[in-house]
Amino acid sequence: MEYQPPSIRSEEPPPSPIQRMSRALRLSPDAFRAPIRRPDWLIPILILLVIQIASGILLHDLFVQVAIEQQDEIRARIEESPGMSAEQKEEAIERMEGSSTGAALWLSTLVGPIIGVIGLNLLLAVLLLLFLNFGMGAEASFRALWFVGALSWAPKVIEGVLFAIAARASGSIHVAFGPAAFLPYDAGTARKVLEVFDLFDVWRLLITIVGIGVVARVSKGKAVTAGLGVFVLGWIVMIVLAILSKGMVGPV
Repeated sequence: MEYQPPSIRSEEPPPSPIQRMSRALRLSPDAFRAPIRRPDWLIPILILLVIQIASGILLHDLFVQVAIEQQDEIRARIEESPGMSAEQKEEAIERMEGSSTGAALWLSTLVGPIIGVIGLNLLLAVLLLLFLNFGMGAEASFRALWFVGALSWAPKVIEGVLFAIAARASGSIHVAFGPAAFLPYDAGTARKVLEVFDLFDVWRLLITIVGIGVVARVSKGKAVTAGLGVFVLGWIVMIVLAILSKGMVGPV
C-alpha cells in the first residue's frame, strides 16, 4: 500500500490545490495532509509554468537585449584572445551567433521553464529521499516528496508576477529580491553571489521543511536538517556557476 502523509482533521474534506498553495504560503502543515491527489501537485506546477512562460513572452525584448549585450562581450573576448588564429576566431563567433538566434531565444522562453521546473522538482525529491530514507531512517515515498516540492513552488508564483512587473517598469531584467538588490548589476562577483540568496527561495525552503515534517513523519530537527542540507547544496552549486558565468538573470 502506498504511503500517504498523516491526515489532519480527517473529518474535513481534503483541501483543493489552490487551498493547499495558500496554506503552504502561510507555512501551515494542513497544506500537506492526506489524501494526495494528482491535481494537488500538478496544478501548482502548471500555474508556475504559465506565469514563467507568460513572463518570458512579455519580457522577450528585454531578454533579447541582454542576449545581444552578452554576445558583444563574448565576441570581444574572442577577438582579443591571443591563442586563437583568425580562422578559429571566425568559427567561434559564427557558432556563438548561431546559438543566439531569435528562434533559439523563443525556444528557450517556451521550453526552458518546463525543463527547469520539472527537473528541479525531480532533483529535490530525489535528494530529499536520499537524505531522509538513507541518512535518517525515515520512510518517505518519492510521490510524497514530489508533492512537497510542487507545493514549495508557491512563492515562486508570486515572485514571477513581481519580477515581470518590476522588469517591465524598469526596462531591465536585472531584478533581484534579496541582498543583491542593494548592489548595482555591474558590481561583479559580489552581485553574482548575492543573487543566489533570494527571499522567495528562503520562503520555499521553509515550506519544504514544513512539508517534510508532515509527509516523512520526522522530528522538526530532522526536517530542518534535510531541507536545509538540500537547499545549501543547491546554493553552493549556483554560487559556483554564477562565479564561472557572467551571472544569472531572472527568477529560477
